[in-house]
This record gives sequence, C-alpha cells and structure tokens, in this order.
Amino acid sequence: MSISSQSHAGKVINGRYRLITPLGTGSKGQVYLADDIRQRRQVAVKVFHDAYANDHELLEHFRGQAQVASSLNHPNIVTVHDWGDSEIPFLVSEYLGGGTLRGVLMRESSLTLSQAVVVGIEISEGLNYAHNRGIIQRELKPEKIIFDVEGRLKLADFGLAQTLSGSPAAELSKYASPEQIEKKSVGTGSDIYSLALVLYEAVTGEIPVGDGTPIVPPKEIFGSLTPAITQALSHEPSSRPDAESLRDMLVAASKDLSRPDSLPIESGLDVSVVTPATPDPTGAGEPIPLTFFNRIKGIFRYVTSRLKRWSWLLLMVAITAGIISLVYATNEEEIINVQEVPEAIGLIPETFIAQVNNFWELEEALTREDGSIAGTILKTIPPSGELLEEGETITYFVSQGPEIRDIPLGLVGLTIQEAEASLLGAQLTLGVTTQQPDEEIAAGLVAGVINPIPELPTGSPVDLIISSGPELRTIPDGLEGNSYEDAETAIVLEGLKVRKQEMHHPSIAEGIVISLSPPPGEKLQRDSFVDVIVSLGPEPVS
Repeated sequence: MSISSQSHAGKVINGRYRLITPLGTGSKGQVYLADDIRQRRQVAVKVFHDAYANDHELLEHFRGQAQVASSLNHPNIVTVHDWGDSEIPFLVSEYLGGGTLRGVLMRESSLTLSQAVVVGIEISEGLNYAHNRGIIQRELKPEKIIFDVEGRLKLADFGLAQTLSGSPAAELSKYASPEQIEKKSVGTGSDIYSLALVLYEAVTGEIPVGDGTPIVPPKEIFGSLTPAITQALSHEPSSRPDAESLRDMLVAASKDLSRPDSLPIESGLDVSVVTPATPDPTGAGEPIPLTFFNRIKGIFRYVTSRLKRWSWLLLMVAITAGIISLVYATNEEEIINVQEVPEAIGLIPETFIAQVNNFWELEEALTREDGSIAGTILKTIPPSGELLEEGETITYFVSQGPEIRDIPLGLVGLTIQEAEASLLGAQLTLGVTTQQPDEEIAAGLVAGVINPIPELPTGSPVDLIISSGPELRTIPDGLEGNSYEDAETAIVLEGLKVRKQEMHHPSIAEGIVISLSPPPGEKLQRDSFVDVIVSLGPEPVS
C-alpha cells in the first residue's frame, strides 16, 4: 500500500478541526496539533494516510475500532473525542503536551527503578480497565505512552493497531509478544509482555532478545522488581499475571524503593512546567536597559535553566567562542527596553491589558480547564517572570470554564444506579429523573436522556427519562352481543391477549360473546389475558 507524505497543515477537517502543525509522523499517518473550532480548545488529530481512504474493508474495520476507542474513559487512557472518514480517516483525541516515554528515554537514556515502577503501575491501571472490557492495545511501546504537561501518563491508540496493521506481512514491533511473532491467537497477556519489555528497556536502555528460552532480568539491576518483570516476560501467556495482578506486584516492589524523582517531561508549547521564581519587587514593572553583555548574560541563564547534565557545558563553550568573536567585532552596545512578563493567572483580561499598557502586543486564546473560573486568565506564553522585549507578543489564555465532557452512549436500558455510575465515570452527575411510559423499555430502566446536546461541562447534571413500562390497556366496551371474531380483533388491537371460553346459553346464539372477564373498562398491563366467554347456543334437547 503506497503511503502519501502530503502535509495537511492549515486544512480544516470535518468543518471543525483546523490542523496547525505536525506533532509526529508514523507509518499510518501524521498527528497534528489542531484547534477544535467549535469547542475552542486544542486537540490532537491523527490523520491517516490517503491510501487508507480507498480501502473499504479497512475503513469498515476502522469505524468499529474507533467506536471502541471512543468508549474508553479512564485517567490512564488518552480520551478520544471524535473520529470520521468522510474525507480521509481521522481520529481526534485530547492534546497532551508533555511528550512520550520514548522522548524521555532519548533524553535520559534510562529511568530509575522507582520511576519505572510509577510508569508500570499507571499503565497497568489503564490496561486493567481496557482488558476488563475485552479490549487489547496490541502495539504497546514507549511511543504510545504519552505525558501531559503536569506529568500525568496516558496510553494511546487502543484498538487501532489491529485496524490499521496493514497486510499480514507487516513488520512487527520489537515489543511484540511471542504469540504475535508466532502468529497465534493474541489475548490480554500480549499487552502484559509488551509492557514488561518497555519497563526492561526503560531501566537498562536495551530490549532483551527472546530465543524461546525464558528471559530473566538481572536481579542486581532490577532488585525488588525482578519477580514482576520475570513473570510478565513468561513465554506462555497463561503464566503471565493479568494487569491487576501486575499492578499489585509493582506496588509491593515499590515499598523497597526510594521516592521517585519527577520524570523529565517536555512541553509541547515550550512552556516551562516549573513554577517561575517570584520576581524581585524592587523596580518591578520598570523597563530594564539591556546592553550587549546583559543580553549574553540572559542567554546563559536561559540555557542553564533548560538543558540538563553535561550537554549544556558543550553549548556554553560554543556560545563563549561566539561572544569572544563578537566582542572583537564591535565596540557598540545596543540598548533595548525589556520588562518581566507580569503575573496574569486569575486576572480578568481587562485588568491584565491595563497592566501591559501597550508595552507588548497581546493575543487572546480561549481554553477550558476543570476547576477554573470562566473569564479568568489561566496562563500566558511566555510565562510570568520571563524577560520580553518591547513590542513582542504575549498570548494569554482565557478560561471558558470546565472542560466539555461527552454524555456517555448506551445509557438506555440501564438501571438508575448503573446510569449514575456511567455518568460519574464521564465526570458528569445524575440530574432530575422523570417517569414516562415506554412500550419497549421495562419499568425502572433508563428510557432516554433529556439533555438536548451531547456534551456538557465537567460536573454538569444529566437529566434522564425513566421508563414506567408500557401504558395500561383498557378493555373495550360494547363487545357483549357481538361475534367472537369482532371481539377478539378489538381486544388484540388494544395490546391485550384473548383466552376463549365456551358455554351453552339458552337465549344467546352460538358464536356470540356472552361476557368478558375482567369486565369492559378495566385497565390491564400490556399483553395481559382477557377471558372471552362465547355462547355455544342452547343446550341440545335429548
């Protein structure tokens, strides 16, 4: 299957998602940072390669798996907001700006045992939730483990590895389980094996190569983690722990380990996730004359605050060499007005604009965040405390209130308790319940949702219609004295059933209705029986 490398940056998908810039490219497509125009929030949109749009069988499979992925709602699984295939197949998920575990390993080369345990526990939690619903990830690897800017960890692409895996001869991931390599039936144990390989690589920097013999992690490296990793790497799936048991084993192992350091995540918007230092109150807000040497000093401070370990020393050597050449090249000093970006979090835009007083250009962006107050500023880019030249641009993000949550599908037919649990899982609450008759839904079960829109802010109540069962049926009047056939037709049309009883009557002709039990006008549940007593005529004379 030929793969198109066409860039879709700037395109609007489904009349709603404006693609801004690629975040990454894979064998199946590109992931873009995008604006959700309708909800005014940033999302990640995975656009699959053009070749997939012409494969009808693959598209049908994609639709089913996308529905499965969008049904998952767990703190350690990336939330899928939307999907479609009208133009090209695409999948919309929440945007996490902290990078992937692969990025962490590329920067740090390895994790400590404590850090690896944290990753393992959180991924096990997500896998346990999915596995209990019969869903397998199938392609678990560091690239699928994503962080938000606060360091929370989530697992991406549930179900889609199977959908878009290409031909049977497609190259397997190096994290594939033995049963995947041997093309056997794949179950939940395959994800456990892949997770163990990820943790092994995260600690040692390399992936063990299985040749059919058991993989035994070196105890001198893995310490208390050894039993959990060893069992998870069993060749036979039945010998591996399930996700819940693996999580418990990792929790038990963590008791012998030191407190983990925070993982060195990155920010997709190049915004430091560390709280900025409080600016010196003396001279706050006053323009700072920035000479050539002061600017060089600022560059050093910027570099040392963002680069880790020994790598910043090499960069500083290069910068120093540049400084020396610039000093000999010019004797003039450039004076530029700069100020520290003021603190804006919690302010309304009007107050912040008044503080800036035309010193910088301002751009407003709208966003949502749980726990925030609508109309207040949540953050700025650059953040407060950073030096910024006059005339540069500050983007301030104004809250529109809590994030928007999708009302769960599949509420109809649930009990009130089950529906309330589903709503709480979607970070919504149960609102007013209204009883209404329903011909199809049994009494006491959810018959529908009153809310006219499918999305609500976090914590919003959702009003439900509760079935009181089918409406009561009334036995028709005026059937006595008519033929049995006419009476039967009238009763059945009311949604009731007929039970015929015959008896002799001295004055009523054969086939004519004598009486009904219960009598006419009585109200019964749908499908209840009505006894219709029919005359056999006068008794024969012997």
